[in-house]
Amino acid sequence: MERMSQQRGKERRSADVARRWARQAIVLAVACGAAGLAPTAARAASPDPATSAATTSPDRAVVVVLDPGHGGTNLGATGPGTPPLLEKRLTLQLAARLGSFLEQWLPAVRVVLTRHGDEYLTLRQRVERSRRSRADLFISLHFNATPSRSQQGFETFILSAAATDGEAGRLAAAENETASRGAAEDSGAAAVVAILADLQRTAAHGRSLLLARAVQRRLAVVRGVDKDRGVRQ
Repeated sequence: MERMSQQRGKERRSADVARRWARQAIVLAVACGAAGLAPTAARAASPDPATSAATTSPDRAVVVVLDPGHGGTNLGATGPGTPPLLEKRLTLQLAARLGSFLEQWLPAVRVVLTRHGDEYLTLRQRVERSRRSRADLFISLHFNATPSRSQQGFETFILSAAATDGEAGRLAAAENETASRGAAEDSGAAAVVAILADLQRTAAHGRSLLLARAVQRRLAVVRGVDKDRGVRQ
């Protein structure tokens, strides 16, 4: 009985945090529309490159792949409480809510999740699932944790060959390392190289930057400019 009570408490706390972020997740839906994921007819009415970034035919839905960070034995960041909040649970709940918002607000969008349960995925597996879905947009969701209450805010990372700064480089390296841990035949570095090659071929880096800036602008409206940690690479 005690174990069941602890489990219910853990799920309740995770749901509360995810619910708070879900109120702001619709911001991402709005940002996606602003960055070119709105229905084709709406995009055609505006010559603004920020609203025509995605190219799609009227008979094909825009595929948005949401990647809930971590999962399985990869717990991610650990929060307060007993039992503690776990990033892997929060990202999964947020992905489900965000996916619902995106499909509700943007009828031309089809949402695919890289995982639907508490599943461990390597970086390569996440990339392969995205490719199989023929993704137009890939968004990985994460929550950070820090012992210092003075460090708060939100930030958007885009994949790039060079890090914005030392902190961004260390965080990206840590995330990629945990995503590829435990599979000797699976090279996380090789997966990143493959993604970068795709980015170069499709000129997706510029469009990623447009979306990242749109997300940060909209989140700043909701959460405050003082918590805007910017776009990083």
